[in-house]
Amino acid sequence: MSTGQSGTHFLKLLFICSRNRIRSLTAERIFGGLPGLQVRSAGTQPNARIVVTEGHIG
Repeated sequence: MSTGQSGTHFLKLLFICSRNRIRSLTAERIFGGLPGLQVRSAGTQPNARIVVTEGHIG
């Protein structure tokens, strides 16, 4: 859990798949609208829409 600017707690979720085009992106959009969650998605392949980096974790 992390604390936001307003002092509220939220859970960080990172969805990962190979190309960040369908599975992880869909999960990000489904869970992104839920309160108390900070959601992101990334891919593992060099040609991914967003390539996962160390900055995505932690």
